[in-house]
Amino acid sequence: MRGQLMRQVLHSRDRTARDLTAGRHARLGWAVTLAAGLASAAGLAGAQQTAMSQTAFSPSAAPQTTAQTLAQTTVQASVPAAADVNAPAAQSTAQTSASQPGLPGPSHLDASLGVQAGTMGFGVQAGKLIFSHLGVRGAFNFFNYGVNNSVSNVSYSARLRFQNIPVMLDLFPWSRGAFHFTGGVVFDQNRITGTGQPDQSGDLSINHNEYSQSQVGTLSAAIRYPATAGYAGIGFGTPARNSLMEFTVDLGAMISTPHVELNATGAGSNPQLQSDVQAQQASTQTDVNKYAKIYPVISMGLAVRL
Repeated sequence: MRGQLMRQVLHSRDRTARDLTAGRHARLGWAVTLAAGLASAAGLAGAQQTAMSQTAFSPSAAPQTTAQTLAQTTVQASVPAAADVNAPAAQSTAQTSASQPGLPGPSHLDASLGVQAGTMGFGVQAGKLIFSHLGVRGAFNFFNYGVNNSVSNVSYSARLRFQNIPVMLDLFPWSRGAFHFTGGVVFDQNRITGTGQPDQSGDLSINHNEYSQSQVGTLSAAIRYPATAGYAGIGFGTPARNSLMEFTVDLGAMISTPHVELNATGAGSNPQLQSDVQAQQASTQTDVNKYAKIYPVISMGLAVRL
């Protein structure tokens, strides 16, 4: 009886062990089945994605995709292309302006300052281009020189004193060119003063009559220009020059009527001498009107662009 009971207990334990082992195997089978299902689902998703990719690049979808791609490429490329076209042009213009100082720029005032010398004296002048065809200039000239000269058969020890301020307008036929026509006005204090000198015999010839030095005393003469005179001429040079420095030339004439004065200290006590002095003054005035009414102007200088 006891032995039979022991066998039943042992048999029950073996069956319990077999049930536990079978449960473990069942759970392991479920795990393997779940893993296989997940792998299968992943494979199916990949297949579907691949199919969609192939469908996107299929011939039926290609025209629409290609057209959209070209449109997007054209839109994106249009803006950079315009920028690329304009940028070199702007850069080229900036480089040209920087490399050519003659072109108008922020630092170029179309103005000049220079020195000059000529028949109006030595001086300085400044110029400014107002428009491409019109400029204005101003100058100051000074000249002082002593000379011996004969006027109307009377010999004089003379001194030339020129002091003038020309104010001129330059008309350029070609825009910003160098050649120009010039017109203007000259404010001057130009004059020539002198003292009559006796000839080799010691006499002075006044109105073709001979007088001794003691009779005449001091014979003084003066030729005075009016306070203003007109000017007309041509020239070369412009404040809008391409180079920093330029050689300038002016050829023209100052137009005015100088006034002649003639006096003799001994004329007060000698009516004949006084009459001859007046006649000599009139004769000298005629000669001045003939030869000195138009005063030639030749001037050359060097100007610096501002």
